[in-house]
Amino acid sequence: MSPAKRTGKSSGKAPSTTPPVSSSSMSPTDLRVLAQALSDQVQTLTAELQTAQDAQVQAASLHTTQLQTLRAQIHDQAMEIQGWEHRAASRSQDLRLLLADQAVEIRDLTGRLDRASRQRDVMRDDNDHLPREMALAGSEIHQLQSQIHDLERDLEDSQTAGAAADVSFDRLRDELRLTQEEVVTNDYVGSAHGGSALGSARGESLAPNPPPSSPDVALAQLSEELQDTKQSLERASAGRDYALEEFVRMTRLRDGIQTKLADSELQRDKATTEWADAERALTELESKLRRISDKLKKADATTAKLQDQLSAAQTQQQQLILERDRGLSERNLARRRLALVTAAVSDPLPPLSGPSQAASVSAPLSSSASTNPPPARTGPGKGKAKRVIPPGCGLGSSEDDEDEESDWSDGSGPPNRSSPKRTPSAGPYPFTLSDEDADDDDDDDESPEDSEEARTAEEALEEDTRRALSQSRSEARRRFLSTPPPQVAGTAGSGGATAGSAIRVDSDGGSGSDGGRGSPRGGGLLGSGGGGAPGGGSPGSGGGGRLMVVDLQDRPMVADPRDRLTVADPLDLS
Repeated sequence: MSPAKRTGKSSGKAPSTTPPVSSSSMSPTDLRVLAQALSDQVQTLTAELQTAQDAQVQAASLHTTQLQTLRAQIHDQAMEIQGWEHRAASRSQDLRLLLADQAVEIRDLTGRLDRASRQRDVMRDDNDHLPREMALAGSEIHQLQSQIHDLERDLEDSQTAGAAADVSFDRLRDELRLTQEEVVTNDYVGSAHGGSALGSARGESLAPNPPPSSPDVALAQLSEELQDTKQSLERASAGRDYALEEFVRMTRLRDGIQTKLADSELQRDKATTEWADAERALTELESKLRRISDKLKKADATTAKLQDQLSAAQTQQQQLILERDRGLSERNLARRRLALVTAAVSDPLPPLSGPSQAASVSAPLSSSASTNPPPARTGPGKGKAKRVIPPGCGLGSSEDDEDEESDWSDGSGPPNRSSPKRTPSAGPYPFTLSDEDADDDDDDDESPEDSEEARTAEEALEEDTRRALSQSRSEARRRFLSTPPPQVAGTAGSGGATAGSAIRVDSDGGSGSDGGRGSPRGGGLLGSGGGGAPGGGSPGSGGGGRLMVVDLQDRPMVADPRDRLTVADPLDLS
């Protein structure tokens, strides 16, 4: 090669007298052999180039398939990212709506807590699903990165193969140029040496050679092959550039996917923060609900306590009302008794009667009682005379009421005690209690001040009674009291004497048991008329009785208007 190179370098100058050894020593056969070897080398290089092109085409198709696969994966990942974004947006919207509805749903805390718990479970599943998706996306990103590295290595291999092909092409081009120079040099040397012998020898030697245009044809073929190889290399370079562009684009897509994944992580963190806020608000609402429940329990306990106090107050009020009614009834009873005693004291004393009147000093209580004797009872087996009690002169005692009801059981009717209006009493009573009693009966809700006034009025009436009794003392009463009344035959139970009181009632007729239980019924205050034994008086026979009223406690008593009354001054008993 070095002589040819030196010949090529000196081809532009005048040929020297001594041609190079390589040029002079090589014959056309050698040149043809060399050209054939070069042609074989070109064919070998062409085959290698074709193999390289086929490998490059296969690599390009593989790269195209991988790029399509990557595009599909990138599209799927983009759709998944869009789905994640949509779910994250809907989740964030749901959280915002939940937070906005918490103020409205506070009136229904129990149901909303259950609903929030269910939503919390769903959100927890979604939050657990998102890291799994992120892990899957990370593995896919690692796969894409490994594929990109494989493509980079394939591209480097293609670049190395292209560089080797470029080197081989340059070497082949140099060899072709040297071969062309050698051919030109040989033609010039042959034309420069004249002589017949040499010319004849040259003619003889050139006669069997191929036409001088055969090397040009070979060179033209080699040039065409080299041009084809160059075009193939250019196409390979274009494919390499396209692969580089695809690699850059895929790198950008990878960067975009990573950016979207980072945004998704930020949105996940934001959703986690909002979820933590929602849980905190839920905890606060639960604590508020517990506090409200405690307050409601306290309010219920307070209400129950107040209800108990109200019930106790109502019970106490009812007791006070009953006590007030009892006091009013006692006051009315005392007033009626006082009225009867005052009426009895105001009457003049009757003259002393003979022994025919049951051996007792007595006087008619009133002219009406003596002129109008009460009718006898019509009931069979009843020997006691029926009592006539003026209106407003009730005893007020429950047992006396029962006794009077039994006395009036024949249908004649008891006095109307429940009537709110009292009729004026007839007979010798100079006053009426209708207005006062009506006021007392109508005023059922009088205050404690009214009760005090009533007690004060009652005490004043008692003082008046004592004063009237002290003024009515006389010598006749004292003589009457000094003489003990004789006992009537058959008085098995004379009321008053056994009860420790100064009350004595002698009445004709009636059963002996009635007189015996008069004093216990009256409590030592009143002894109702007692009679003789069954042999002492005929059953059903009417007759007047004698009543001596003495209250050891200086309180007026109520007498039966049918009986003849003698009142002893309590002061004279001492």
